[in-house]
Amino acid sequence: MPDGDRLAARLYLPARPEIRPLIVLIHGLTGSEQSFAIVATMRYLVREGWPVLRLNLRGTLLSQATSTGRYHAGKTEDLAAALHQLPAELRHHGVVLLGHSLGGNLVLKFMGEGCHGLPVLAATAVSAPLDLAGSCARMLSRRNLAYHAYLLCQAKREALAQRAALTTRECSAVAGARNFYEFDDRFIAPRFGY
Repeated sequence: MPDGDRLAARLYLPARPEIRPLIVLIHGLTGSEQSFAIVATMRYLVREGWPVLRLNLRGTLLSQATSTGRYHAGKTEDLAAALHQLPAELRHHGVVLLGHSLGGNLVLKFMGEGCHGLPVLAATAVSAPLDLAGSCARMLSRRNLAYHAYLLCQAKREALAQRAALTTRECSAVAGARNFYEFDDRFIAPRFGY
């Protein structure tokens, strides 16, 4: 990243190289390259002969050792910087983006911004929350309480693992958040100037 942070990623090349674009997989909220959907997609694509890069966003558990920042649904500049840093031979035949959940939201925003001068040929968003406020409200519904509690716990764990990069106020906001609305309103939004 331009600020010195680095993102962890894992590259898979097919056994028999063909002229195909690189597929970049982007995980969802509290996920990583190890998320079930990302791993299953990678296995299928590599088996079919596609080169695949599994990208970990800034601040995820797998990128924490090399980054002090944090990802959010609007942080497309990180995706652009990561893609620009790839060796030219990996981007030579173009790039296809596939984002899952929050990663899908990020991909759609990235595409709407004009791909930041990168050779993106196509993009797919899987289960992307298009209305983030609506998605947050839906997570708080009774039928989603267990899923919400799990995700919130994971998001807090992920954020607090970077304790050294957070202010005392931010640590308190994260720890005290009772739901994702509070997590976003008291931590994410102020941290990123929203």
